Amino acid sequence: MKGFSDNKYNLNMKNLKYSIGADVSMKDFACCISVINDQQEVKVKATHKFANTAAGFGLFLQWVSHHKKEELPIVFVMEAT
Repeated sequence: MKGFSDNKYNLNMKNLKYSIGADVSMKDFACCISVINDQQEVKVKATHKFANTAAGFGLFLQWVSHHKKEELPIVFVMEAT
C-alpha cells in the first residue's frame, strides 16, 4: 500500500506552467492543454480540434482562456515537419 508521502497525497504540490501542443494541418489543428507541477507530473486538461482559419484561431484563444485556471506561464509547442 502506498504511503502518505507519495505524490498523489502531497497537497503542497505547486503547478508550474501550462503547455499547449498543436498538430497543424492545412484544414485544421488539434490541440492539447496540460499542466506540469513541481513533481514533474503532467496532467492533460483538455483536447480539441479547430478549423485552420481566423475564426478557428479565435475559438482556440477562447478555449485556452476557458481552461487556464491559474495565472501560470503558457508554453505553446508544435512539431516542425
